[in-house]
Amino acid sequence: MKKTIGLILFIILFSNSSFSQIPIKWGINLGLTSSNQKFYYTNTSISRDFRSGIEFGVFGEFFNFPNLSFVGEISYIQKGTQDKDIYVTRQANNPQGYEDMGHLDLRFDYLSLTTLAKGKYNLGWFTPFVFIGPSLNYLVDGNEQADLGLDKYNKLVIGYSAGLGTEFEIMSPFSIIMEVVYNQDITKAYKDDVGYIKNNSFGFLIGAKF
Repeated sequence: MKKTIGLILFIILFSNSSFSQIPIKWGINLGLTSSNQKFYYTNTSISRDFRSGIEFGVFGEFFNFPNLSFVGEISYIQKGTQDKDIYVTRQANNPQGYEDMGHLDLRFDYLSLTTLAKGKYNLGWFTPFVFIGPSLNYLVDGNEQADLGLDKYNKLVIGYSAGLGTEFEIMSPFSIIMEVVYNQDITKAYKDDVGYIKNNSFGFLIGAKF
């Protein structure tokens, strides 16, 4: 988590100096995620249970036209899956020779860089919008169960984000944003001789723009 926050701050400072000549509206957002992993095998695919997590990030909105703008965003996103019917063990120095880690609960921490095209329609005090764009996701860390096989996961995963929301203008230039976003891997998060895995998640976010 500390490494993730450090990277976010570094990119914010770099972006602020690099794009100082371009009018940018900055913002922050945070919320909850519901994520899953799809396991693709030769003749079938399997999804387990959705896992709750958190997401937060900062963004800059630029090239603001009446009905179109572009958004660059960096976010910390928790992804993964769970299954209460599967129990995880690991080797341990005890009489049983193993340690029970509980039911399957995999959390993967990603740093996501996203570029979005945002279509919007101003209705006065609020502005509904839709957006879509590619994302580059860097695997930073995971929970204790994920650490058992973390080195086998790809560090970089290409995906896309799409969603909708609305912006409420409180007092210019300050506004409140509510949005729902869907994230889907395009490249494989994990691959072995048996099959591969891709992440997907829904985010329910609230934010502020100024």
